[in-house]
Amino acid sequence: MLKNCSWCNGPIGEKFWFRNINVNGKLKKSAQKFCSPKCEFEFAHEVTPEKSGCFVATAVYNDYDHPVVLDLRIFRDTYLDKLKWGKEFISFYYNYSPGIANIIGKKKILRFLALIFLIKPLHLIIKLFHFNR
Repeated sequence: MLKNCSWCNGPIGEKFWFRNINVNGKLKKSAQKFCSPKCEFEFAHEVTPEKSGCFVATAVYNDYDHPVVLDLRIFRDTYLDKLKWGKEFISFYYNYSPGIANIIGKKKILRFLALIFLIKPLHLIIKLFHFNR
């Protein structure tokens, strides 16, 4: 009988990850069993399942697991979510972006425009100033 991942509740693969993880500001040695390296990476960066949507970027790339989408989610959870204005922005984004992403996802030209004028510049700013993975 397969066990489920302790993080995402998906089936566990054959790999184990041994690492120090940050628990309330303290490093603790931990042997983790995850369903995939992606799951392990998101656990290490505190990307929780209930905070998982990055609607516009996912619509642009048509891939929830694209590295840019992952970078944006991690930035949201490690930086924006810790600031008062960041939490307000996240709340605003979750109210309005699903509908916008739905529209963008249906038209190739809108995906291209969102990529060039929104996602790429935002990702560049995150990489240059605040976030190194």
